[in-house]
Amino acid sequence: GSKTATKTVNLGDNFFKPTSLTVIAGTTVMWKWTGANTHNVTVVSGPEKFHSGDQDTGTYTHRMVKPGTYRIVCTFHPGMDLTLKVKKAPPGATTTTTPPSS
Repeated sequence: GSKTATKTVNLGDNFFKPTSLTVIAGTTVMWKWTGANTHNVTVVSGPEKFHSGDQDTGTYTHRMVKPGTYRIVCTFHPGMDLTLKVKKAPPGATTTTTPPSS
């Protein structure tokens, strides 16, 4: 089995399910369109910004590598938001390490 974890978030009509999610850095998150309306995945605050484009079917994946808290919304639907927390991988996890900056 692959060690790469994937978490799925569903985009229903005017909601994310779940509305909050915590993952370890290096996890791939897959957003899956399950409703009939057009939605998007847009980061409005967080260590890194990304945007899925507007879709009404299909999936969008993004590998979360920067720890921190991301606030993700659908720009069409006020109140449709998701809090995604990315935690640093625990010591001993298979990650690419970079020397600390002085």
